[in-house]
Amino acid sequence: MFSKSKTNALTTSPALLLITFLYSQNSFSTTYYIDNQIGNDKNSGTSTKSTWKSLAKINNKHFVPGDKILFKRGQKWRGTLNVNSSGQQDNPIIFSSYGEGANPVIMRTIEYSNWKLVHVNSNKAIKIWSGRIKNLRNSWGMVKDGLRTPSLKQYSKNSINTLPNGYYYAPLNKGVFYYRSDEGNPGNVEIGAKENAILIKDKNHIAIDSIDTFGPGGRQINGSSTGFRSVDISGNSSNIIVRNMTTSHSDSIAIAAKFNTSNIIYSNITSHSNGGTGIYMNAKNGEILNCVSHNNGRLITDKGDRGGIGSYKGSNLLIKNNEVYHNGPDKGYADFEISLVATGPVTIAKNYIHNCIQGCLQIAEGGDNSIIAYNIISHYGTAIGKGPSPGIYSGIRIGGGVGGAKNVKIINNVIHGGKQPANSKEAALYIGWYDSPNLLVQNNIFSQNINKNIYIRGNADIEGSIFSNNLYDNLNTDIGINLKEKHIKNLYQWQQKTSYGKNSYIAPALFVNQNNFKLPSDFKLKEKSIALNNGYPTGQKSDFIDTIITDGKSPDIGAFQHNNNPF
Repeated sequence: MFSKSKTNALTTSPALLLITFLYSQNSFSTTYYIDNQIGNDKNSGTSTKSTWKSLAKINNKHFVPGDKILFKRGQKWRGTLNVNSSGQQDNPIIFSSYGEGANPVIMRTIEYSNWKLVHVNSNKAIKIWSGRIKNLRNSWGMVKDGLRTPSLKQYSKNSINTLPNGYYYAPLNKGVFYYRSDEGNPGNVEIGAKENAILIKDKNHIAIDSIDTFGPGGRQINGSSTGFRSVDISGNSSNIIVRNMTTSHSDSIAIAAKFNTSNIIYSNITSHSNGGTGIYMNAKNGEILNCVSHNNGRLITDKGDRGGIGSYKGSNLLIKNNEVYHNGPDKGYADFEISLVATGPVTIAKNYIHNCIQGCLQIAEGGDNSIIAYNIISHYGTAIGKGPSPGIYSGIRIGGGVGGAKNVKIINNVIHGGKQPANSKEAALYIGWYDSPNLLVQNNIFSQNINKNIYIRGNADIEGSIFSNNLYDNLNTDIGINLKEKHIKNLYQWQQKTSYGKNSYIAPALFVNQNNFKLPSDFKLKEKSIALNNGYPTGQKSDFIDTIITDGKSPDIGAFQHNNNPF
């Protein structure tokens, strides 16, 4: 994980003006305190000496705009926080924490240790254990020794006799679960039991601040066999902020704003060790700021997208200042680290996307007039096995779904270290099928990619596109471009035999830490780099670390503006 100064999203994000007074208190509101050790639901809840105790008390209480509900730090609650009241503009209802120590945690699990040995094979090498929890009909996962275990899907109708060692299985609607542990009794574990950790449905002007969520889920009634989200924002919810949270060990997507939601903001969220994509945003006018999503979808039994940040038909999204890495399995297909199907423009800026097992960033469909700017993309496409569609292991992919994206600007990115074979249909920048006209590809550094630098499919429409002022820091003199199934060998062909490649270079980028590439700062430029002052003015105001780009002057190529600082 890299260290980067965090932008104060409460003051700099336009959408957050809706809750500028996040921590103000009006004369009609109340602060409530929750302590599950000394609290009592019969108390008033209005002081740290008269605290409430349970989530049930909160879920059954109607709150008014401006109310604050504060959980004691260092404590855990098991169940679901069901937000049942709405705030008002500039006067939200706030769920947060008080005291000292770690964030309070809402657990979706029940602690369990009452195992029974139900199957032993003839030589006693195989041992399968069963368990039951009262009123728990379905469970979707287990955490043992702080890690999610591989879990077979409930609807798979497996025989417990074929359960692999270390696997968990809860047959659909049977009210029983199994775990194979040839080593002996599994001991204390966490069993998925609750649908959501936090549920916000059809509510407005809500802030969730400094409350963590943990664990796979379950369900107590018949129905779907698909895991619930840990944090679920749904219905017609709007003007919601979730910030300063760690959400982990869900069996599905960790946090999701669904269709019909609007003005949703995630800020300073860390999402890791979940079974699905770490952070999902399907809202209209959504923002993902200063978040970290990593090591999601890593178990062999995980299903679904299994990426870092995703959106399906979200619109007017801002994805900025995030770190996303190491999501999905090493073998087989998952999703890109950042993957979007958009219905409107998206801005993806100043993100550090690295160690991408699959691809790093894609706009698969839609997303007309989007901007991909000042991102650092490093080490991608290490997955073993052929993907289901070309370009799936690329640095940036535009198109490849059922439609392209028009008028997309790809500017001032570093795309480095592609690992797929040189003869593969993978690239630092992959332009897929369908219509993607008027692409603007400027001021990017393509560095040390074993695969192609640019791959433009034969039936891609790129009419009116501009490729200029890019630097190709190749390991040899081959520029590494495929234009509609024709290999472009050198810069001369790119510039003279097409309308592309103006003011571009094949030369060493001269990064400050050429042999390391473990931090974004490794991609800063030395004083003698040809990338300095040779970019095209694009109207961007600042670089990856918010260094100001002087108006009217040529910016540097790449994600960092040098400004004559020696290295």
